[in-house]
Amino acid sequence: LGGSWEGAIPWYRGKDSPLSPLLEALGLGSSPESQHRGLINGLLALLRGEERPPAPQPLPEDRKSLNLDVPLHRLPVVDNYRWNVVASESPWLGVAWWWLVVSLVGWAAWPLAFLLFGRLRDGGFLLSKTFGWLLSAWLLWMLASYGLAHNTVVNSWLAAGVIAVLGGVAGVWKRRELAAFLGRSWPALLVGEGLFVTAYVLFVLVRMGNPDIWQPWFGGEKYMEFAFLNGILRSPTFPPVDPHFAGGYINYYYFGIYLVGYLIKLTGIYAEVAFNLAVPTLFALTVVNAFAVAYSATARRRSDEATKRRGRETTELGDAVERWRGDDEATELGGAVAEWRGDESSSRRVVESSSHPISQPAPDILDLDLAAPHPPATQSARSTSQPVNQPTDQPISNLQSPNIQYPISNLQSPISHAPWHAGLAWALLAPLFVAVIGNLDSFAQIVRKLVELSPSQFQSAIPAVQTAVRAASGFWHVLTTDAQLPGYDFWAPSRVIPYTINEFPFWSFTFADLHPHMIGIPFSVLFLGLVLAILRSYNVDWRKQLGQAAVTLAGFGLLLGT
Repeated sequence: LGGSWEGAIPWYRGKDSPLSPLLEALGLGSSPESQHRGLINGLLALLRGEERPPAPQPLPEDRKSLNLDVPLHRLPVVDNYRWNVVASESPWLGVAWWWLVVSLVGWAAWPLAFLLFGRLRDGGFLLSKTFGWLLSAWLLWMLASYGLAHNTVVNSWLAAGVIAVLGGVAGVWKRRELAAFLGRSWPALLVGEGLFVTAYVLFVLVRMGNPDIWQPWFGGEKYMEFAFLNGILRSPTFPPVDPHFAGGYINYYYFGIYLVGYLIKLTGIYAEVAFNLAVPTLFALTVVNAFAVAYSATARRRSDEATKRRGRETTELGDAVERWRGDDEATELGGAVAEWRGDESSSRRVVESSSHPISQPAPDILDLDLAAPHPPATQSARSTSQPVNQPTDQPISNLQSPNIQYPISNLQSPISHAPWHAGLAWALLAPLFVAVIGNLDSFAQIVRKLVELSPSQFQSAIPAVQTAVRAASGFWHVLTTDAQLPGYDFWAPSRVIPYTINEFPFWSFTFADLHPHMIGIPFSVLFLGLVLAILRSYNVDWRKQLGQAAVTLAGFGLLLGT
C-alpha cells in the first residue's frame, strides 16, 4: 500500500466529491453524524411513530477512545524483527534454531522456576520452558505498556537476559539443592527433554503436510491471527496497532499472540514461518507440562503405603523400647538412637510417631543393637556425668536416657525422594490423554461409517456387539471391494455438544488456528503444576518463610492473571 496506512486518519475517506452536501442531507454522507441528521432516517422515524434519533454525543472524558493515544505516523518504526534470513529460508535449520531459543530461555529461568516448583519431582525443570517464556515476555510487555521500553529485538533479548541474570542469582543461592536434585533426577529430566523434542518434531511434520495459513474458508481464523501478529510485531508500545482499524489499537485479547511475537523477535524468523513453528511448540509444551504434573502426582500411592509401613515399624520400635524401659522416655531414647545413627529426620519422626503412629511419614529405622555403645550425649544431656561424645561400654539399660525436646509443632517433613523411575510409565500416559486423545468422537464417526457400508444384517441385543460386528464387516467390505469409506467430517468432533464449540486440544493443534484459547493450553497446565506444588507444601509454615511466600504469591498471581 506504499506506506499509506502509516498516515491513516480515522473516518477519512478521501476528498469530498461535489455530491457530498447532497449525500450528507440524505443521511448517506461520510461523517459519522450523517445518518442521524439525514432525511432518510428522519422519514423512517416519522413512519414508525418515533422521534428522530438523537445526534451522537461525544465520548465522556473518562471513557477511553479506541484510537491510539499517539497518531500512527508519529510512532517509532519497528521493522527489524526479520533479521534471521538463514534460519527463515532453511526449514530444518529454522526448526532447530527455534527449539534452541525456547530451550535456552527455559534453562536460564530454571533456578527461578525451582523456587516455585521445587516441591515437584521435576523441580520445575520441565515446566521452565513455559515459565521462562512467559516471564521474560511479560517483563518486556509491562515495560512497553507503560512506555518505559519499546517492543524491539534488542529489548526482547535484554528482557531474556534480565531473567537469565535473576536465574543465575537464584542458582548460586540454591546451588546445593540444585546440584543434589540433578544428581538424583537427571534421568527423568532427559526423558522429559526427549519427550519435548519428539512431540515438537512430530508436529512440525504435521504442519509441513499442510502449512497453508491463507485458505479463506478452510483456514479458520489464521488470516486474522496473522494480521494481529504483524500488528503486534510492528507496535513499539502496547496496546498494539490494530491492522483492521486505521489509527486504532487492538481491542481484543492479544497477549497470547504477543507471546508468539516475542519469540519471533528473539529468533528473527519470518512471521509467516514462525506461525507454523509456534503451533508445534505449543503442542510440545502441553505434552511435557502434562508429563511433569503427572510425574509429580504418580507413585504417591506407593509412597503412602511405604510411609505407613515405616510408621508401623517405628511405632513397634518405640513400643518395644517402652516396654523394655518401662517409662515414657522410650520415645526420646529412640529419637536419640536414630540421631546417633546419622538420621536426624528419623529421630524427629520417632517423636511424632508416638502420638501419630500411622499418618506421620518416617524413613526406615536401622536395627537397634541393645548392647551397642551409648549414643553421643546431646546438648540437653551435658549435665550428666558422661562426657559429651565419649563412647562407653556400659549396657544401655544402666544409662539415663537423654532429655531431648523436639518442638513438634515447628517440624517440617522433608520432601520424600522416590526413585526417578517410579511412576514414570503412568506419567507418560498423561500427555496421551491431555494432548492427543480427545472426546473419541473421531473413532466413533469412523465406526458409524463402517456400519453404514456393512452388507451384514447381524443383530444382537447385547450392547455394542451388533455395532462391532457390522463395523468389522464394513471394514472387510472396504478392503475386498471397490467400496470407499465416506468422507471424514473434521468439524463434527469439535461440536459434539449441540450449539456449542467444544474443541479438544488435539483438534485445535491439528486445525492450527493460532488462537488465544489454544495458546493458553500449556500455560493452564503450568498453573496446575503450581497448584500441585503449593499443595505439596502443606507442611510449610509460611509465617516463617516470608520470602518463599512472597515468591509463591507473585508466581500464583502471574500465572492466574495470564
